[in-house]
This record gives sequence, structure tokens and C-alpha cells, in this order.
Amino acid sequence: MRDQTLFLSENQEVKSSAASQNMLDVRGDLWHGLFAVAQVRKAFAGATSVTVALETAGNSDFSDKKTLFSLKYALAELTEGKTLCKVCVPLGVKKYLRGYYTVEGSGTAGTLDFCLMDNPGSNL
Repeated sequence: MRDQTLFLSENQEVKSSAASQNMLDVRGDLWHGLFAVAQVRKAFAGATSVTVALETAGNSDFSDKKTLFSLKYALAELTEGKTLCKVCVPLGVKKYLRGYYTVEGSGTAGTLDFCLMDNPGSNL
């Protein structure tokens, strides 16, 4: 089930490195057991790769950020409708969560959804 309040990014254009549109105030490891799911909405072009990361921090400005996971995808993997990851949110979550996208190369197109969900199943 997708809960709109758990979206870090919804159809977010990712042409250059940036944080997700939204951050979540989650307050600790209660979120362990949910899955962080990233899915391509519009195919990427121009970039050579995109790294999708889940970050946590105790401050809303992410000055004390910690990366919970980071996965790099080549351009050939960034096709429309492709589910990039379904990763169980690891222990160590602080007060806030956000996504961060690192783009290598000159991105000209591409959008992502990135959200937390309880049971992503095999087909999204």
C-alpha cells in the first residue's frame, strides 16, 4: 500500500544532484521494517549514472546527516517503470529521513518516485 504521507519524492525531476522534494519527521527506529522503494517514472537521459540514497539526520537542515544506504544505477537501468530498489529501512534512523540523488554526467530527463511502504510485493 502506498501512503501519500510517506513519499520522499513523487515524480520528481532529477537532472542534477539534489535532495528529495520531501523529508519525513519519523522520530527513530519505529520505521525499521518498512521498505524504501525507488521507481523510475520517466526514463533518464543524458546522465551516465544516478545514485539513490536514503539519509537520516537529527536536524532538519541535515547538517548531521548519516547515509543509511546508497545504490548506484547506470543509465541503461533507468528506464520508465523500473523499480530500482526495495530496501528494508535499516536501524539507526534519527528524527528525519530524506532521499538524495547524485547525478553523474549531464542529465537531460528523468523522474523518480521514492517512498516508504510496508509491503512492496514483487510487482509495483
